[in-house]
Amino acid sequence: MKKNYKQLEGITIARDYIMEAAWGVELVRYANDFIKLNELIEAKAPQQEINAQLDRLEKGVAGYFKNYNAPTDKKVFAALMSMYYDNLDQKLHPSAFAMVRQKYKGDFSKYADEVYSKSLFTSEAGVRQAIADIKAGKANPLKNDPGYQLASSINDYYRTNVLPTYSKVNDNLNLLYRTYMTGLRAMQQDRKFYPDANSTLRVAYGKVEPYEPVDGVKYKYYTTLEGIIEKAASGAAEDYAIPARLQELYDKKDYGPYGVDGQLPVAFIASNHTTGGNSGSPVINANGQLIGTNFDRNWEGTMSDLTYNPDQVRNISVDVRYMLFIVDKFAGAGHLVKEMTLVNDNTSGLPQVDARRKTEAPAEATPLSKREQRKAEKAARKAAKKKEKEEAEVVN
Repeated sequence: MKKNYKQLEGITIARDYIMEAAWGVELVRYANDFIKLNELIEAKAPQQEINAQLDRLEKGVAGYFKNYNAPTDKKVFAALMSMYYDNLDQKLHPSAFAMVRQKYKGDFSKYADEVYSKSLFTSEAGVRQAIADIKAGKANPLKNDPGYQLASSINDYYRTNVLPTYSKVNDNLNLLYRTYMTGLRAMQQDRKFYPDANSTLRVAYGKVEPYEPVDGVKYKYYTTLEGIIEKAASGAAEDYAIPARLQELYDKKDYGPYGVDGQLPVAFIASNHTTGGNSGSPVINANGQLIGTNFDRNWEGTMSDLTYNPDQVRNISVDVRYMLFIVDKFAGAGHLVKEMTLVNDNTSGLPQVDARRKTEAPAEATPLSKREQRKAEKAARKAAKKKEKEEAEVVN
């Protein structure tokens, strides 16, 4: 294993910077999607294959540019690419960085000016025109595009210098892990070994309950819209800004059927053991009813990836009543709520399940007659006096 890990030196960090920095720039990631098309054109592939690739790319143009903002992406480009360039040894750089070093002295702000002023990938019109030109058999516009050239350079380095070694070593390690775990289980036979939950169905069990992070501090198990409004009123952070419609509903206390005693539940905590990837998971109660959606952990509970402490670990979920409130009252989509089966009592909402529970429930006790009630009350008083006498004797 040590030998294999040695081979990953430089490989893992290069891969991380490609994944997180290079492909963290939308222009670079989007241009990367056109590499297959350019390879087909350069290889003079059958026009049918080229057209199929063009059709696939054309279908995604509108969706990509719907939320794309080039000025913002340009700032991200300069910041992330500078980190990629500065934090890695030159031997781990793609070939395009040599040009940046020579032409721009490693200044990625200046390089960004060129890329975002000349690349077709900064606008929907530019991409559509490029696709139209290729369909018409005109000169390939990708070859000389600075955004594509950078994406292609990074992709070439990744496929040639990173991916082969990374894949081979990890395949080797996966086999060695089996031997390692077999040895551990043989050596520590009394220890419980939990399976890796990655890519498997994971079900966690817990209770909705408060917790005390430190002495004298206790957090309730729920929050309400009141807290959102208080944060918004403080003006402390842009993240706390709320839509006028939400403020209006709060001012009117117009919570519909989702409020409880004049308040609107927003989130709740429970002692479920969650981890990265559990966000978006449904939270159901003992009756199988959806009561929320998991989305976070408390600060004290982030250590649960290493050790689980039921007194401190809490997952955070948005309350289903707040979800319904947003859909119905805030967004005005009450017609969607009408399509749902909402349950407001302690039943499952499923007739066949509730019928079975009723059948399995123990028969109710037969009411006592007045004579039996008097007899029971007399026995209870007698037992209470006996207990008082025994306690008095203990004190004396």
